[in-house]
Amino acid sequence: MRLAVFTSKYPARVATFFERDMRALLEAGIEIDVFPIYPLDSSLWGYSNDTPDDDVLSRDRIHHLSHLEGLKMPGPYPARKLGVYLRDVALPAMREGAQKAGRPVPPLLAHAPICVHDKPDEIRAAAQQQLANYVRLPFYIKMFEAAGFPEAASGSWSDAMIEAVVFAGDEARVAERIQGMFAIGATEILVSPLVAGSDRTASVERTLRLVAEVAKGMSA
Repeated sequence: MRLAVFTSKYPARVATFFERDMRALLEAGIEIDVFPIYPLDSSLWGYSNDTPDDDVLSRDRIHHLSHLEGLKMPGPYPARKLGVYLRDVALPAMREGAQKAGRPVPPLLAHAPICVHDKPDEIRAAAQQQLANYVRLPFYIKMFEAAGFPEAASGSWSDAMIEAVVFAGDEARVAERIQGMFAIGATEILVSPLVAGSDRTASVERTLRLVAEVAKGMSA
């Protein structure tokens, strides 16, 4: 298995934690390609006490790419176009980095909160509460801004952001969103149930039932 790891800066001020996680993956036999969205700043190595050397994570596995500048991609992208951002920015960056390293292109793993629910106001309330951390952390805010959501800097989810990020609605609508993500180039999708409404158990079960049905349909 090979993973593409996107990080805001590598190494970063929290490099020790980053390296701990990378070491665990490497020790498990997983190959890693690291794609920083900012150029490497070697001075930041000082924040780490135990840095992987070339024998552990060689420098040819760290691709110094700036997605918008280095690849000369137009940006920011229009709101409601996060899938387009993955297709037009993430995938080209992965292909270019893999080509430079002489390696196969790693898989694109996408993440999507999913909520099969019929009441939009309850979906929005659930997103505001359960996804709050994503609009409090600087690296996620920068990702949203690059994808066309400058309002992310306010620290709260706009309706447009929720519509773009959360796969929500009835079964047909959510299935369409999942299939659309695969269509733009995602290799796998990590889904996280978003719990909406007063009956939390029913909400989770409805969402997971739909995910299972989509998975079965794709493997058939």
